[in-house]
Amino acid sequence: MKTIKLNKNKYDIIFHLSDSDLDGYGAQCLLKEFNDKYNFSKYIYYYNTKVSQKSTKIKEIKNEILKNKNKNILFLITDISLTIDESKKLNNFQKSNLNIKLDLQLIDHHISGMESSKLYHWYYLNTEFSAAKLTYLWLVNNYKNIKKYEKIAHLIDISDTYKERDRYFEKSKILSNIIYKELKYPDILIDYQRENYFYIIKKISKEIYKKNKTIKILKKYIDIQNNFLNKYIYNKYIINDNEITIDNKLIYYIYTIINNELDFENEIKTIDFEFNEKKIKLIIFYNFDMIHQELSKYILNSNNDIDISINITKSGYVSLRTIKENLNLNELSKEYFNGGGHQKAAGGLINNFKSYSYNETLSIMKKILKV
Repeated sequence: MKTIKLNKNKYDIIFHLSDSDLDGYGAQCLLKEFNDKYNFSKYIYYYNTKVSQKSTKIKEIKNEILKNKNKNILFLITDISLTIDESKKLNNFQKSNLNIKLDLQLIDHHISGMESSKLYHWYYLNTEFSAAKLTYLWLVNNYKNIKKYEKIAHLIDISDTYKERDRYFEKSKILSNIIYKELKYPDILIDYQRENYFYIIKKISKEIYKKNKTIKILKKYIDIQNNFLNKYIYNKYIINDNEITIDNKLIYYIYTIINNELDFENEIKTIDFEFNEKKIKLIIFYNFDMIHQELSKYILNSNNDIDISINITKSGYVSLRTIKENLNLNELSKEYFNGGGHQKAAGGLINNFKSYSYNETLSIMKKILKV
């Protein structure tokens, strides 16, 4: 394999960028498990991206690398192909920053990267296996084979590369579908989602190899998620109530993270403004799309000083929620967001909305509300 040799304490930091699907998360999961055992890097920082956003993520990681000039660094990319131009820019970044001890390693299986792989020694391409399997083979090339991780890599490989003749193929799709359909966390909580994915990948893989029937594995998934959440949710009523769906339990988990582990004023901000001669405190979320309604219930009930919860999507769609009887979100949405709805739930749209970050969205909201 055209890959970097690993040894104990070789790197201070690994920046690992991967795709946001089972194969991408699987490669990261395997890297973490091997590093936990063999300690080839002091820190690993994980990033995930869709193909359409890879340039933005690569730029973000480059900026982080520049902050660590006295460190031994590996920039690892898996399950993402680069064009010749993208590869050239990354190679030039390494060459133009000789004061940084930087290694590059790309491991991928998409044929679209064929030309780049011929030009750059750090670009390893093999179209036979998935990226997770290739990452596993790279790790095994440096260390001994670990059977339980070989099994994980195999399941991901036959699912991602569609090896239909494999006896585990049908059940491998269970794992793929779970990751695909799993509740998506907001961007600022991606590290928490990734931890959950790693847990699912390891536990579901184990159940598949027990040769359980599909229906039993799917039922076991509920137990697996409950066991994961049990480590973080102190309200055991939520965990033990079988009437509450796993998605809603995960939203409660997100609520506990926001309420207990993140500083509101740094990550999720509030705005004070007046409407109809009432002083109102508004909490603003950005890109919490699928979870905002349920999350608002927990946030508003536990923070009496907050009157309204609002979410703005990347497209500028607005969702408002309140539990206060003296507020009318239908009127407020008509006034500010060209929308309407009900007294305690309304929606709207910010015309010509263009924002790429929370802080940009916050500035737009301040202009709209004139604060």
